[in-house]
Amino acid sequence: MLLKAKTRGFKPECVLSDSRYAGLKNFKTIRDCGQARMTRLKPNRLINPDSIGDIPLSSADISETGTAVYLKGYRFVKVFGIIDRNGGTEYQATDELYMDEFRRIRLSDFSQTIEEYHRGLKQFCGVERC
Repeated sequence: MLLKAKTRGFKPECVLSDSRYAGLKNFKTIRDCGQARMTRLKPNRLINPDSIGDIPLSSADISETGTAVYLKGYRFVKVFGIIDRNGGTEYQATDELYMDEFRRIRLSDFSQTIEEYHRGLKQFCGVERC
């Protein structure tokens, strides 16, 4: 879909996705399209924060304001460790190593709105049965 949008001249500010679309192939496709990206990462995703070796994201000291780490098989990304309502940590990552907290929150709010829209389509319109 992103490749088709690119051929039509569509230039989004940022590509947003949840952890289901955070595979290396998707990361590289979005990078090759020249787009910024923000996505959620699962806690078991391997990173190399200190050039010593790969560890799961949940084992690293990730700041809420963002920490630059090497994502295994990709390149450096900035990861934000956000404490959720239940006391757990949600990880959000971006290619934009200079992203500030205000931009992250703004994009995160956009992403949440999109997820709510899709959830409504599935629940009330039966889109998944089509």
